[in-house]
Amino acid sequence: MTFLTRYDQIWLYIVMTKVKIAQLKTHLSGYLKQVRQGKEIIVTERDNPIARILPFKKEKEKLVIIPAKEPWKTFKDIIIPPALPGIDSLKILLEDRDE
Repeated sequence: MTFLTRYDQIWLYIVMTKVKIAQLKTHLSGYLKQVRQGKEIIVTERDNPIARILPFKKEKEKLVIIPAKEPWKTFKDIIIPPALPGIDSLKILLEDRDE
């Protein structure tokens, strides 16, 4: 059973580099060099494509700055009381996670 369209099969045989598993294992660094240069490598087993090695493309991450809902001055004067003695913080946390 093949999942490739006719166009995909033509693309595999004409444009991309095909390599058998044993050949890939023997010459891995050379094939990875080709991938770094932008080539795609098709790995085959008994002439059936089983994997494709592609160049890694880093996506540019957008920096998103979310403005504060309230100014920092609002939180500056808040006094947080210390934890009471005899309270097991871990127990409370685990109980809260179970809910």
